[in-house]
Amino acid sequence: MMEKDQVKRYFRTQRPGDARAELAQRKRDIDFELYSPWADPTYIVDDFELEVTGIQEATGESKATVEKAIFAYRRLADLPWLRAIQESTRLLDVKRLVAIDNVVAELGPELSAEVLGTIDEYLAAMFTPKKADQPLVAPRALTRRLHRFIAKLDERVGFNQRKRDERDKPAGKFTLYEFSGAKRSGLTVECDNATSALMAEYRRQVAREHKLTEAEAAQLILTGGVHGQPRVTIFGYAPVTPSGEVVPGASVFFPGHGWTDAAGTAALDELTEGNPPRVVNLDAVAAHAIDGYVPSANMRAYAVARDGVCLWPGCQRPAEKCQLDHRVPYDEGGATTPSNLYSLCATHHNLKTDRRAYYVPDPVTGDVVWLFGDGTYALAEPEGFIGEQLNQRNPRWNINLDARRRERDRVTTFYARGHKILDEFDATGNRAACESALDALEAEFKMRFPFEIPPEMYYEHPWNPEEGGEPLADYEARIARLIASDPFGR
Repeated sequence: MMEKDQVKRYFRTQRPGDARAELAQRKRDIDFELYSPWADPTYIVDDFELEVTGIQEATGESKATVEKAIFAYRRLADLPWLRAIQESTRLLDVKRLVAIDNVVAELGPELSAEVLGTIDEYLAAMFTPKKADQPLVAPRALTRRLHRFIAKLDERVGFNQRKRDERDKPAGKFTLYEFSGAKRSGLTVECDNATSALMAEYRRQVAREHKLTEAEAAQLILTGGVHGQPRVTIFGYAPVTPSGEVVPGASVFFPGHGWTDAAGTAALDELTEGNPPRVVNLDAVAAHAIDGYVPSANMRAYAVARDGVCLWPGCQRPAEKCQLDHRVPYDEGGATTPSNLYSLCATHHNLKTDRRAYYVPDPVTGDVVWLFGDGTYALAEPEGFIGEQLNQRNPRWNINLDARRRERDRVTTFYARGHKILDEFDATGNRAACESALDALEAEFKMRFPFEIPPEMYYEHPWNPEEGGEPLADYEARIARLIASDPFGR
């Protein structure tokens, strides 16, 4: 009986009797034959560069493509459960394996067995089918899910916190990178997720008010063309206490930008200190209905958190950039309430409106079943974080909130003490004492204080003959000879 049940569980890419799925499986089998030796930790070649070149010439692929595939399969040497699944099913194509390798690589080369084991278990569960015709997670969604999962590891496994702090920029750090080319130049902004979400919403609000594209709005902002201060609202998602207040120090999720860590949450608190955020209970929003056609902003926020992406099978358009579709049309009696509103990009919204396909949400699993005119169907899985945070196994936020709060308090104490040390330096000017105190603080907290001691100032006054030194005339003559001897100056 167990064997029969197991046969019913498979991914859409493994659908029995599907000729295209069988062809795709053959392609994955070939890639496996080509690259799987690298998944064996004992497999070593004397000349890696020569090996890559040989595969390049045999396959016609670029060097970068071959190297990514090799590194991706080599990552399986660190993930034995996932390796076993791949060896028995060849389920994962190179793109998905590369996505896994890229995210894990961000954690650095010195990962403990505990960290790798936790990631391996998570991936093995993700790629073990739990129902018939289950959609296989797309590479972008895989990257997003893995990033979310790894963001929680601070509280669950033992990273070397000091090394990680040395790699990361401080939460409040705002960095600009300027570049220039022959015809076009520009800049890149790097900042924490909360600030990124605020800037994006400010740009969108300016675009709405001036009837511009977001690119045009950004140009207007950066060139000083915006007059006045547009009011903006950004939606972040965080757990609340039984009294309805946000849990102190909890990680906050901003759609399209990501989670805040403990230091990032502290930076967000400072950012909103003068304008405390309004808390909206999503449980209440989920049951809310309005008489009109246009959903409220809170309903849209709920749908974004629930859906994550466009709910057409395989579409990865972010939900925050989608339209809200009345599953049962409004003019046919469909209510404007979250249980009847789902995220669809413009293309797939039109396709559904034209009745070329229809969908039915599964109230138990949360999956969306799409029905097509030829009698076939396909499943779509929401990518929103609500599904993983609020479900039957995790009825509330499944992050250790007490640990988050302890970490937040620890970070707050660290920064407060660091600023106090700098305040004392401003008052006394004792550089040696300040450096010693900061070193002791960093050693105690195993963190790096991101604010530097103000540099010493030097003032060089003009040469005075009475103070000795080189006469001015001799100095000027020597400089003239130096300039004259420079071959590049002629």
